[in-house]
Amino acid sequence: MEQRAIEAVIPAKAEPIRSPVPMCRFRYDAKHDTLKCPRGKMLKAGRAVKHGRFFTSRAADCRHCDLARLCLSNGRVNKAVVLGDDYPAHLRARRRRERWSDEDRALYQRHRWRSEGYHGEAKTWHGLSRAIRRSLINMKIQAYLTAAAVNLKRLASAFLSILLFVYSQEATSSARHPLRQRKFLESACRWLRIAPPTIGSSTAPPGSAARWR
Repeated sequence: MEQRAIEAVIPAKAEPIRSPVPMCRFRYDAKHDTLKCPRGKMLKAGRAVKHGRFFTSRAADCRHCDLARLCLSNGRVNKAVVLGDDYPAHLRARRRRERWSDEDRALYQRHRWRSEGYHGEAKTWHGLSRAIRRSLINMKIQAYLTAAAVNLKRLASAFLSILLFVYSQEATSSARHPLRQRKFLESACRWLRIAPPTIGSSTAPPGSAARWR
C-alpha cells in the first residue's frame, strides 16, 4: 500500500509470539540496517532468504547473557532471526496506528462491523481463503460468486424474518376470528406448496402436511 501511496486505516498485523523473547523486544535501525537485541547487542545482516534476510548475533555476546537460556534455541550459541522485506513498512504502520485521531478510530470501527465479519465468513465458510483456479480473472469470478452467495443468504434470512413477523401479527389479530385465520393459513400453505392442515385438529390429514404438489 505504501508503494501505491495508500494510507490504510487498518491496524498492523499482530506479531505471532513464538519465543519467550519475542521479536517486538528487538529494535531495528533502518538507517544503518542493524538490529539490536533486548540487551543492546548488535545483530548484523546476513544471507538473504525468500522475502527476507537473516540477522545474526555474535556468539561472544550471547555467551554470558542472562537471557540466553530463554532467547536461544537448543544447541545454538548465537541468535538468528529473519526480518521480512516489508518489516520497516510494518513498523511505520504501527507508528501510524498510535497516532490515529478520533476520526480515524471512528472510521475503523465503522469498517470493522460493516466489512470484516463478511470477509471472515467468505473466507471461512465459502472457500475464499484460497484461489480455486489460477489467473486474476478467475479469482475475480470466484470473489463475485462468493459475494453473491453471501448476499443471497442475507436476503433469505431477511425475508424469513419478515415472513415470521407478518405471521405472528396475523396470528395474534386473527386468534378471535377462525375464518380469517383459516384464509391466512391457506394462503401461506399455497405459497409453501403444501396442503393446509385442518383447523381445530391436533393432527393434519395423513400425509397432507408433508405432501408437495
